[in-house]
Amino acid sequence: MTVDTWRKIWLSNFQAAKDRFKELGDHSYGKLFGINRHQPAIVIGSGPSLRYSLDALRDNRKREHPIQTISCLHNLGLFEDEGIEIDFYLSLDSGGVVIEDICEARNKDGAFYWSQTKGKKLIAYAASDPKLFDLWQGEIYLFNCLLPDMELRKKINDIEPFHHYISSGGNALGACMYTAKAIFGSSEIIYVGADFCADYDHKFHSYQTRYDNLDGKGLGQTIPWVDVFGNRRACWPSYLNFKFFLDWVAQNIPGLWASASEGILGSYPEGNLDRFTYGPLSYLLERYKMSEEVTVKKFKFENGQRIDDPSLSQLRLAEYFKDSHHPMEITIF
Repeated sequence: MTVDTWRKIWLSNFQAAKDRFKELGDHSYGKLFGINRHQPAIVIGSGPSLRYSLDALRDNRKREHPIQTISCLHNLGLFEDEGIEIDFYLSLDSGGVVIEDICEARNKDGAFYWSQTKGKKLIAYAASDPKLFDLWQGEIYLFNCLLPDMELRKKINDIEPFHHYISSGGNALGACMYTAKAIFGSSEIIYVGADFCADYDHKFHSYQTRYDNLDGKGLGQTIPWVDVFGNRRACWPSYLNFKFFLDWVAQNIPGLWASASEGILGSYPEGNLDRFTYGPLSYLLERYKMSEEVTVKKFKFENGQRIDDPSLSQLRLAEYFKDSHHPMEITIF
């Protein structure tokens, strides 16, 4: 049913991308291979618990070496309003839904948010809605999806054989994860806003949207599942499937996995998967801030007495190692 519904749209959009970009391979996300090798990455969904990580995401950008971030495009408007810079946005949709979503319940109209994309980086499905490429003013990197229909694949290959596929599990957050892990080469994936369920008050995002009341029927058909705290949550059947996919990845793909989300990722009635490290984002990032939070005190001895130099009490290690003439005391935290 999905293939039959989207067949003409996928072909039309793919042809439009070919006409726009000429050689799709010249814009492949494969050009980003290895850019974050052996470093952590923050993978950001748009679940309701995202609001608890906004301060930590903002603080991350103030670091000397910020941890790389990749977010579902849905969050563009929210992050612009919150003053949070993101390294990469990603879109998996072939329809125009994400174009509408980025400004829903936001402070300004869509034109403003699209104007802010200048200088930003988008990773997108080659068969995305052509309007997305019209609106985006920054860099664009493309990927393809392996569709479950051989006849359709042949028609797409006839337009251009573009085999830089993505493994997403059918959801944008999964595509962000795959990109950060397999393409960027990240050592640890830290999930934020990866809830895959509604909040306790049945809001689907961290702010009110049309998804909270679909056709006047609330969230629509949902399935109950326990969250990481053991509490019952409502989730869409497709989103429960997305959660199982990311759980499977964490169980089977080597690497480090952490979650600052408070939904159903990694959760089961018997308990949470031990493959994830759980905690607030600020806590999870502490592991990568040690050298930036070391306090250094400079002192000297005169007449057998130690004299501290208070003007250098907050000297960073980078500055400390430039001066080897005076003894210093290093105090962590």
